[in-house]
Amino acid sequence: MNFIINHIGEFISPLTPKEKDPCLKLLSLIFYSPSNEDASFDTKIYYPYLSPVLSILQNLIKDTNSPIFPTISNIFAEIVQNIMPTDIEASNVDLDQEEKTAYEMLQGFCIYNMKYDDKSNRIVGSLCLTKLVENCPIVLQKQYMKLIWEVIISLIDKKNFNAKYELLNCLISLILGAENLFTPYAHNTLYKVLDFLADTDWLKRKLALNVIYTLIFYCKDEILPLKEHIISFLRALKTDKVKEVREVCLLILKIFSENEQKNKENKAKNISSVNNTKKKLGNKNQETKIKQKKNIKINH
Repeated sequence: MNFIINHIGEFISPLTPKEKDPCLKLLSLIFYSPSNEDASFDTKIYYPYLSPVLSILQNLIKDTNSPIFPTISNIFAEIVQNIMPTDIEASNVDLDQEEKTAYEMLQGFCIYNMKYDDKSNRIVGSLCLTKLVENCPIVLQKQYMKLIWEVIISLIDKKNFNAKYELLNCLISLILGAENLFTPYAHNTLYKVLDFLADTDWLKRKLALNVIYTLIFYCKDEILPLKEHIISFLRALKTDKVKEVREVCLLILKIFSENEQKNKENKAKNISSVNNTKKKLGNKNQETKIKQKKNIKINH
């Protein structure tokens, strides 16, 4: 098998990006897993081939342009799907050493490229990390999710990081995958993305709004108390010249408004309930007093 993998790598290298696209798909076939049909199939037999295939993908990043980047990330996704557990329950299962090594190799490929000082590497690394997050629930294990979040947040802070579209999309995927497990990171994440709402690039503004919307949906107890601060950033976006930005902005404001209305209604219900309780107690006390007066009269 290693001979075949090396041959594919040598064959693909001199091709044009357009020619490389279909040839790259051969790499995912190496990891084809019939595990859906055969539960006894052990995908660990593919682990020895992971390193040479990732090396081919790594070399392709150097000498190709952006049209092939989505193909590289899709091949990466297929590899993840075929060799790692995809059941959400896997996020609660301890990995054995082989599984841990395989997962960390995949994660390492993503993070290495994200941190590399080249736009192509950063784009591919961010795209692949998004695929890893979307297709491998092991990411949700506490130690891995914390590491991935820290990498994303550290790169968001870098002004010269030139793959922020992909990075923001990756962050959204991480929140969607983690749901309420993301709560410990919600507060800091919010403050990291708020500055993007004033960015001159409309797509960054929209993606930042999507991050905030997703945070509200899954981590509302952390985010809703900060609504006034968030609204101060949103005011300017209500009249944004880009329709997609305005729509997400108004959707978030609507959620805040509905939540405020709900709180008012709950408060009114609580006040009404307290008043009713007081009234009942008052009536009960009045009845007690009347009874006491009757008893006094009878005794006299």
